[in-house]
Amino acid sequence: MKKAFGIILFAAVVLVCAVFLPKRAAAEETTLKEGYYTYTVKDQQATITDCDTAISGEVIIPSTLGGYPVTAIGQYAFDYCNSLTGVTIPDSVTTIGEGAFSSCSSLKKMVLPFVGASRESVAVPESRLGYIFAEDVLDGDFMDFTVVTVYDVPSSLKEVVVTDAKVIGEKAFEECSYLTDITIPDGVTSIGDRAFYGCGKLTSVNIPSCVTNIGDKAFYECKSLTSITIPGGVTSIGEYAFYYCKKLSNVTLENGVTYIGEAMFYGCDSLETLTIPDSVTHIGKRAFAYSPRLTSLVIPKSVTSIAEGAFDDCSGLTKIEVSPNNPSYCTDSQGILYNKDKTQLVRALSSCTSCVIPNTVKSIAAGAFYGCKKLTKMEIPYGVVTIGDDAFRGCEVMSSITIPDSVTSIGDYAFFNCDKLRSVVVPNSVTSIGEYGFAYCDGLSSIVLSDQLTTISGSMFRDCDLLENISIPSGVTSILVSAFEDCTYLNKITLPTSLTEIKGWAFADCNCLRHIYYAGTEEQWNQIVIGSENDNVTTYANRYYNTAHTYKTEWSKDTTSHWHECTDCGDKKDLASHTWDAGQVTKPASCKEAGVKTYTCTVCKTTKTQNIAKLTTHAYVYITGGTHKCTVCGATNTHYHVWGNSNWTTDENGHWHTCCTVPACGEKVQYAAHTPGAPATETEPQKCTICDYIITPALKHTHSYAQKWTSDKGNHWHECSGCEEKADYAAHTWNNGEVTKAATEAETGIKTYTCTVCKATREEVLNKLPPAQPTEPSTTPTTVPTEPTTVPTEPATVPTEPTTVPTEPATIPTEPTPTDPADGGGQGGGGNGWIVVLILLAAIIGGLGGGIAVFLITKKRS
Repeated sequence: MKKAFGIILFAAVVLVCAVFLPKRAAAEETTLKEGYYTYTVKDQQATITDCDTAISGEVIIPSTLGGYPVTAIGQYAFDYCNSLTGVTIPDSVTTIGEGAFSSCSSLKKMVLPFVGASRESVAVPESRLGYIFAEDVLDGDFMDFTVVTVYDVPSSLKEVVVTDAKVIGEKAFEECSYLTDITIPDGVTSIGDRAFYGCGKLTSVNIPSCVTNIGDKAFYECKSLTSITIPGGVTSIGEYAFYYCKKLSNVTLENGVTYIGEAMFYGCDSLETLTIPDSVTHIGKRAFAYSPRLTSLVIPKSVTSIAEGAFDDCSGLTKIEVSPNNPSYCTDSQGILYNKDKTQLVRALSSCTSCVIPNTVKSIAAGAFYGCKKLTKMEIPYGVVTIGDDAFRGCEVMSSITIPDSVTSIGDYAFFNCDKLRSVVVPNSVTSIGEYGFAYCDGLSSIVLSDQLTTISGSMFRDCDLLENISIPSGVTSILVSAFEDCTYLNKITLPTSLTEIKGWAFADCNCLRHIYYAGTEEQWNQIVIGSENDNVTTYANRYYNTAHTYKTEWSKDTTSHWHECTDCGDKKDLASHTWDAGQVTKPASCKEAGVKTYTCTVCKTTKTQNIAKLTTHAYVYITGGTHKCTVCGATNTHYHVWGNSNWTTDENGHWHTCCTVPACGEKVQYAAHTPGAPATETEPQKCTICDYIITPALKHTHSYAQKWTSDKGNHWHECSGCEEKADYAAHTWNNGEVTKAATEAETGIKTYTCTVCKATREEVLNKLPPAQPTEPSTTPTTVPTEPTTVPTEPATVPTEPTTVPTEPATIPTEPTPTDPADGGGQGGGGNGWIVVLILLAAIIGGLGGGIAVFLITKKRS
């Protein structure tokens, strides 16, 4: 009996375990070897974990090993396979471990399904090609070092073919400076940030048509890249995408590209032409800056915004065209680019020597004249309010600039490196000048600043070698870092009492600074905070306190302005631009030499001259013998007859054609006597039938005036019956008029006026009469019998049907929700499942025990 009980109990336990216990874990990894490859098998998939370093040459890694698909290459699997020159990784591989090809120093070519650790890798370091070459190195000295991981691609690797990727991740090929050839598969949709950053030897890349995104700095400094085609499906191109691609000369933007990003083609030295498709709507900040060979651009109608500095220092730009249907931009006859209403000057041609800015312009955009190396002078019209950053930067031969008193701000680097600029007057309307505003203006010797300035910005006058004297306006509180650094000839400076700080290096290397005129006391001077490297101010220069200016009575002047100058410090008072008169020709121009027109300033009486172009025509006179000779320069010219065949020259004897060449020679042709026409009458003369010369005037006539008056609407007269001559001509004299048709309510009337002299008449229309007023209504009541209005009605009640409708029960029986034994009934998770198992086991054992007890009692009784 005990044996039977044991058998039953064992069966129950086995049953419960089979039903409720978790299934047995998968088989452990198996390590195998085939040829050069050591691999493991797990879940029917092979992972290469090691490779014999004796492997050499170009190798195609098998897609199966031992009948199992190769899906992974483990960490350091091929490390130190130094004889491996080429490797092809099958598309079956989905992951590659870090450092899988570490120290494969002879590898020249790789064909791999993706870049980095897996197809999904999009962020560093797992998305980098270098990830599979990673190795740990020691950083530091012998006693103090750390272990760091480097991702350097071997310099031997020249060619990479990607076969099955969907994305080229962030920094995928960054700094692969030896790669010359990269093949991207058709399935790629995105090229990540810095994907090809610094691939200096890469000459060409084929971007597949399915790519929609190119990240920031994707091809940054690919200095050997010569051509690129951006497919129309690309909707986003990041900033600096082709920055400093110095050999890039051929760029194709297919229709569909909508955005040219910030600095996209910055520094592309070889870029000469670029066709912007009609799909582009935006050109980013400095998009084409520093592209000196770019000569022309056509802006299509689709472009609605051009960011500041888009064409900075495009020194070869000679032509800008804008589609006439563009709603946002236009050009003028000078080739200057404006916004549509010409309130902003966007960009001038780099080839311009001078230009006339229209009075509609309110702002000169950033970089508008940047790199216009032929611009000699500029007069900014009144109405301009802002001068943007870099506006006239690099205008190396511009010798004069007129800034009107409508300008309120001047941007950073606005006049940077304007070497020929000699003097500048900044009007009192200007409240701010940006950093490096006049820096490196090597020829600047005189500048007058606005009284509205409160700060001298950092490096504002840095390296202005010829600047000797400057007066800081009375409202300035700060002179910032390097404001006058390297102004090597600066000798005198006037400072106001409003000044509270001079930042470090403000006057560094101003080795000639010897005189500082300070309007306040020595005690006030000592309160000024002066930064480092200003020894020329604090130690070497002489300081003069409580200085008052003594101005000369005569005007000082330069080519653009006049002022009264302080005899002590050179400060300028009453500074203003010259007011020129209309000018006078002091030397007329001729065919021999140019003329001169002289203008005089109405205030200070200084003069300026303007050349009048040499005449292109000569003062010829005719010389007998068929020759012209100029009376000024003596030049000669052959006389050729030109006959005036359309007009006759006449006298009383005949008619002829004369030579009409200038100067005239008097030669006559086709001379003939007149041919008389019809005899003269009282109304018509006798004329020559050939030339219309009047041979005999019209005969004398005795007028015969009619007794009857002739008239029109306003006048009357007596007319000659023979020649229609008018006598007694006068205006009508009208009487008071007579109503010839009375007006009624239905019709207008007529009034007739008669001239008291000639009896002519005129009519005047009379308005209709107004309608008669209605009479008062009668007060006598009028009785009218009425019919009864009562109509018998039908009963309104209609029997109704019962409205109660039996309803179906709302409860719908639900199916029981099955539970999965594997998850413990879906409620308790893994731990509660064991409790259930134990309870059921106890119940089964109890039931079996009770059954056995009943069996034994029954057997004993029997």
